[in-house]
Amino acid sequence: MTEAGILRQLTIGRRNRAFESPEAITAFTALERRLASPDGDTRTSDPNRPVPRRR
Repeated sequence: MTEAGILRQLTIGRRNRAFESPEAITAFTALERRLASPDGDTRTSDPNRPVPRRR
């Protein structure tokens, strides 16, 4: 997967390696922003909108 550019290895060595997928993280963040905001983007939504009370 690293050869295809899907994953990027964060650690050096053969044991206890860590990987990340920046494109997947970006896509997931965009999905969360769309779902969390009535406008479809938390960056442009009104930060002073009423928030429901927790029970």
